[in-house]
Amino acid sequence: MTSRFVGQRVARREDARFLTGRGRYVDDVALPEMVHAAFCRSDVARGRIVSVDATEAMAIPGITAVFVATDLNPLVHDFLVDGEAALGGHRPFRLLADGDVRYAGEPVAMVVADSRYHAEDAVDTIQVEIEPLPPVLDIEAALGDDAPRVHPTTRSNVYQEIPTAPTPDLDAVLGAAPVRVTETFRQHRYATVPMETRGVVASWEPFQHQLTVWISTQGPHGVRSLLARALDIDDSQIRVIMPDVGGAFGLKMNPRPEEIAVGLASRRR
Repeated sequence: MTSRFVGQRVARREDARFLTGRGRYVDDVALPEMVHAAFCRSDVARGRIVSVDATEAMAIPGITAVFVATDLNPLVHDFLVDGEAALGGHRPFRLLADGDVRYAGEPVAMVVADSRYHAEDAVDTIQVEIEPLPPVLDIEAALGDDAPRVHPTTRSNVYQEIPTAPTPDLDAVLGAAPVRVTETFRQHRYATVPMETRGVVASWEPFQHQLTVWISTQGPHGVRSLLARALDIDDSQIRVIMPDVGGAFGLKMNPRPEEIAVGLASRRR
């Protein structure tokens, strides 16, 4: 069976719709009475949240809801992503910042409105007071004995240690080498930048207890299993639709807090 493809040209089936502008992405999904979400984010890398005031945002016409950490975080039953169990645990996780912020851009509040414009306008009115704290800027600083912990509930900034087995043969070869070179390499901070950013549309059917999600992702099965754990429902109650994806490069491997928050918010409506 595989010999049909080895050494042969395999015709692409998707080119016609892309070349004629008929690709379908998350932004093309439109549902009846669909609302839009926008997030208020931290503008500092580390700090203590003093207060969050969304009073003015709620007064804007078209605003459906404003969620903060106490509204959504307790609804998450589990957030283990596929593959993490082998590491014996998972990283600290939360949908919205609660008590402190741990990176620049961390979502603090979520606004739901009848249009994207109203949602983003409302985000601009949310008053977030943060007491800045010294951030942890690189790996070496994070490993210092006096380094502040990025996640206060953890014992250190080390996520996982991978032990290596003794290699006496290799040690002998290195010991007998006429020249040994040791070097430290540093790489700048970077992120993938696909043309289509992350996006999600979620629709909860309360009578059938089913969640349908359209998401720009690299793995719909992982999205389904993570959402099932987060919502504490069976995988069979979740349908994940992966439309055309305008690039990912690893960025869309697992759902981010904002995408899970949209799924939970759809269930609360």
